[in-house]
Order: sequence, then structure tokens, then C-alpha cells
Amino acid sequence: MSSLKSDKTLKIVISILLPLVVIISVPLFLQAFHCNGGENPFWWYLHFKGSYYCNVLVVLFLYLLCYLIFNSTYTATIGILGISIILGLIDSQKMRILNQPLIPGDFLFIRQSLVIAKLYVLPVAGVLILFALMLFFLYRAKKNMYQFSLPVIVRIVVAIVFVTGTTLIVKNHKKVIKSLNRYYGINNEYWNQLGNYHKNGVLYTFILNIASLNIDKPRQYNRENVESIFNKWAKPDTTSTKKQMSPDVIVVLSESFWDITQISPVKLPCDPIRNVRKASKKFPSTRLISPSFGGNTCNAEFEILTGLSHNYFPPGVMAYNQFITRPVPSLVRVFKENGYRTTGVHTFKQWFWNRTNVYRHFGFDSFISQETMENPEYKGFYISDKELAKQIISTASEKGQPDFIFAISMQNHGPYDLKRYDTLDHPVSTGLGGEADREFNNYFQGLIDADKSFKMLTRYVDTTKTPTLLVFFGDHLPGFSHLYEKVGCKERISKDTLWSHTTPSAWYANYPLKQLPDTMISMFFLPLFITMQTGVSTPVYYQFLNALRETQPLFKLSSEELVVATNETASTCDSLSQSCRLCVYDVLFGKQYASRFYKSNSAVQ
Repeated sequence: MSSLKSDKTLKIVISILLPLVVIISVPLFLQAFHCNGGENPFWWYLHFKGSYYCNVLVVLFLYLLCYLIFNSTYTATIGILGISIILGLIDSQKMRILNQPLIPGDFLFIRQSLVIAKLYVLPVAGVLILFALMLFFLYRAKKNMYQFSLPVIVRIVVAIVFVTGTTLIVKNHKKVIKSLNRYYGINNEYWNQLGNYHKNGVLYTFILNIASLNIDKPRQYNRENVESIFNKWAKPDTTSTKKQMSPDVIVVLSESFWDITQISPVKLPCDPIRNVRKASKKFPSTRLISPSFGGNTCNAEFEILTGLSHNYFPPGVMAYNQFITRPVPSLVRVFKENGYRTTGVHTFKQWFWNRTNVYRHFGFDSFISQETMENPEYKGFYISDKELAKQIISTASEKGQPDFIFAISMQNHGPYDLKRYDTLDHPVSTGLGGEADREFNNYFQGLIDADKSFKMLTRYVDTTKTPTLLVFFGDHLPGFSHLYEKVGCKERISKDTLWSHTTPSAWYANYPLKQLPDTMISMFFLPLFITMQTGVSTPVYYQFLNALRETQPLFKLSSEELVVATNETASTCDSLSQSCRLCVYDVLFGKQYASRFYKSNSAVQ
């Protein structure tokens, strides 16, 4: 009898302790996953106890939610473990591949993620098998656990209280979060997500990012304020009306194009970007500050094609999938209004990053993609950069009206830590071993091929009788899983945002180019520079953009670290920056009061 009583007591104790252990352990477990074993989670607890307590509150909330839904402490515990394991694995893999944490916006791009996940079939399958085994053993242990179910009436009352409390918290989430942050001394470094997750924990930082996804209307937003931004520049065009040259314009966004020699651990057998480097010495060029690192090409693409800064969006936002829902002013429309045929070219699927709809809203006449290409040449995982150059040349050769072609490559897209090429032009023995060595060689080969495609395009420019401008640049640094750490750059990436977001560009033309006014600019100024070199009629907005560039050519990722030329220009810079924010809101979320200022003079006349 006493034995049965002791067994019952043990079951009760275990049934109470298990949820408690899970609730207090999950934040530590997720932090260990996030760091991929590179940091002791107990060190995090000791140094950021306030953040740990906030993470425990999030777990407790999720546990109570599961408990009310399933009316079982055991099932609620299993639910919390399952959610934690899934989130932890996704976050750890994203950190490993892109050195970026899991953010709320990622769940809008499940389809895109699955495309990349196909390349990791074995690791993904292994994780799913381990997860299934864990659930099986926990299910078998169910008979030794008490469920602690609530009576129907009590459960209804508790549910009403829970829902009411949750509603009040959600409605006043800004005040709640502000109070928690003040009490526990937490700083939400929304501009530095790596640091944010490192200090504030996976779950609580995830909640902070959800709370910041809402795009609030600026207090100053109204027709009068928006129109006043442009009125000083909205003067009659007194320039000569002689016919412009109307050169063909080819803009190539080369996937992850960057100068790998900056972190090369050994002497290389050749310069992988020698043609781009040669062109940069012959023609004016500028380095670009990308809004992205290691991925999210669409954010860089957004800046280039709209001339709007991505800096004003909350962390994790992808404008392509979330905000481009109607016709938007763009560089494409500027050239279209100047009589150009506008074509988008991408050596991957049209739906990726919602480009099918986005390009329609930007005003492209046509979109050439993987689906429409006939027997394209592949190299590695994707369509080759050589094939992209062929498609561009073929499109530009069709005369009748001047061309504006915006092309995006895919060959040198990650992942880089898998075998992707049968042979390498110049194998490099890095001495790094394993996956880091493979990453270096795969990326090195991709750079060589991207440089060759640039050479193909310059030969076309040299031989065509049509005046042609070629602009070639990288969208962001490559997303290495192992290489940055092996060569000692991981800390620099997290601290030196300017270095980790700077990509090269090369300009080439068969006619004289003007000297570019800056050697380094944020990407959303690129449309201004392109129109400067082509002489096309531009909107009033571009005059505002030029004024902003003159005082603030670099928009760093932290809104608290905006670069200004001098102290004297600080007030002007702040005023223009606020005006720029109003423009972004007006175009994407507002009533587009400034729509007439985004039309080129040729369209208005």
C-alpha cells in the first residue's frame, strides 16, 4: 500500500516539476541553439538575467495558452518542447547559413526557404527523425504522468481571464514592452539584430520584432507637408530641349558579388574579379552600402529600383512581399516615361520574392525568367552567369527603341558549403579544412564566372553601335556558414556594419561618362547616378534625392548612426531624413500625395 502511495507521490512530483523545468530551461536551450554551441547559455543567464526573465515570461505565456487549449499539463509541456525545438533548429540553421537570426518576417517566405532547404535534404531528414523519436519516447512516458485537467467551468473562467489579459497586453504592447525594458534594463537594438538576439534572447527579441512590425503613420503626414518637400524644386524645366542621346542602359545585380581578397587566408592563383577591377580604374565607379548582409537580395533591389531607403522599415521587413501592393514610382517608370522599353531578367523563378507582382507594379514591360528561358545553361545549382549575359545581349540587340534592362544573376547564390561544381578553374588550398575550404572554393569559382559574364557584356558594349551604359554591382556580402569564423571576421561583421554592408560596383560605357560625385553611397542613391550618366528627364523627386545625397550620402543601418558631412549640416540632414521618411510612407502606405513629383518631366509635359 505504501509502495503504491509513494509511486503516486512520485508521479505527482514529476508531473509538477517537468513543466517547471521545461519553462525555465527553454530560454537557455534556445540560446544554445542560436549560438550553435559557440557560447555557454549559462554565461548568457549570468550576464543578462533581466533578458532571461523576459524570455521565461514568453515561455510561460505559451505554456498557459497550450494548457487552456488542450486542458492537459502534459500536452502543454510537449507543445512547448515541440515549438522550441522547431524554432531553435530554424534559427540555428539560419545563423549557420546566413549569420542572421530568425525574425518574424521569415515566416512570410516559407516557400523561398523550402527552395534552399532542398539542398540540405539529409540534414533536414536527420533532424525530423530525431524530432519524431523524441515525441515517441515522450508519448510512451505519458502513462506515468498526471494530466491535471481543469473542470469545464473553471477552464472557461480562466480562459476568459487569459483572453482579456492578453487583449489588454496586445492593445498596450508598446507600454508593456517599454515598462519591461526599463525595469530589467533591456535595450532593444533593432538596428543590430545579431547583438539583439545575443543579449536579449531568442524568444523575447522575436516578440520585440513582432511589436515593431507595425508601420505607424508619421505625425507630420498630410498633403501640405508632403507637397512642401518638393515645391522648392518644382520649377519649369529651362534646360535645352534638344534630343537626348537615349543610350541603352544595362543594370546587373550580381548575386553576392564581393571582393573575396579582403579575407583570403592565402595567396590566390589569380584575381577573380580582374575585369571588374580593370573597368573600375578606367571608368568612374562607386562603392555601395547595402541594406542587406548575406541574403535578402530583395531589400537591395527595392532601394535600387525605387530610390527609397529601406532604413525606415522595422527589422525583418521585406517590402517586396509585404508592401508592394499597388503601382509604385520607380527607376523603371522613369526610363519608360522617357520612351524606353523596360525588361527584367532573372535566372531563377519569377515567384521568388514575389517578383511577378512587384515587377508589374514597378512598370516593367516584360520579365524574362527561368520559366521563360529555352534550354538555359546551368552551372552548379543554378543557371549560369554566362547564360544571363547571353540573355541580356539578346534582349539589347532587339532594336526599335532604347532599352532599360535590369538583370539579376543566381549562379553564385548560397549555400556554399555543399559540393556544387564538378571542376574548378583555379582550386585553392586554403588550409581551413572541411566546409570552410569548400565555401571558399565554391564562391571563388562563382566570382570568376561572374567576372567572365561582365567581360562578355563589356565586349558587347564595345562592339555595338548603340550608345550603351553598363552598371554592374553586388547586392550584399556572401552568406558563409563557416568561412567568416575561420578567417576571424565574425566579430568584425557584428561590430563594423559599414564594412559588412559595402559592395563593389563597376561602370562601363562606349561613350564618355561623367565623374561620379561620391565614391561611396547608400544603394537608394544609385538611380540618381544612373540617370546622371544617361541624360534622361528625371522627376522632381530626384532633385530632392540629390539634395539628400549632398548632406548624407551614407545611411548606416542604425538610425542613431546616420553619417553627416559636418556638424553644420546636421539640422539640414535631419530635416531631409524626416522628409525622406514621409516620402517612403506616402508611396507605400499613404495616399500618394506626391505622385506627380515622381513623374519625369517628359511625362508631365
